[in-house]
Amino acid sequence: MNKNNLYSINEPGNTFEVHKDHRIVSPILWNRNGEFRVVPTPVLQNIVDLLIAYRAVKGKVTAPVINIMWSQGIPISNLAGRALVGE
Repeated sequence: MNKNNLYSINEPGNTFEVHKDHRIVSPILWNRNGEFRVVPTPVLQNIVDLLIAYRAVKGKVTAPVINIMWSQGIPISNLAGRALVGE
C-alpha cells in the first residue's frame, strides 16, 4: 500500500460520517485512539455508488446519512498504522 494514496482520519467514535460533498479517497486509514483499521475499496465504492444514485433523484427523496462503521475496517497492527501515518 502506497502511503501517498492513503486518506488518514482520527475519529474516536465507532462511526465516521461521510457527507455528500466529501471527497472519498481510497483506502482510508482510520486511527481510533491508537488502534488502526483500513477501510477497503469495496466499502468506499458502495458509498460512491449510493451518492451517485441519490444525486440522480435529487429533490425527490431525502438523502441518507452515510456512515462508515469501525467494524467495516480491516484491522492492522499499530506499528504498521503508525508507520503509514509517518509517526
